[in-house]
Amino acid sequence: MSVAEPRSEYRLISDSGLNFQIHPNGTLGRMEYRDITLNLFPGNAMEAGPANIYLRRLGASPAFTPLLG
Repeated sequence: MSVAEPRSEYRLISDSGLNFQIHPNGTLGRMEYRDITLNLFPGNAMEAGPANIYLRRLGASPAFTPLLG
């Protein structure tokens, strides 16, 4: 039986071009859409970046709603 080498990162890529980089400890490194980085503070293996996603509602009174947590 052989032991698999630990991976340095995992990538999840959708057909639409959305790309997630996930570290071996499960923290989110980067979120990208094609050539646009979506997260302001990319995380690393030692410290995760801010991980909440906000929904912005436009209109007469703009508001932000956190989608996680």
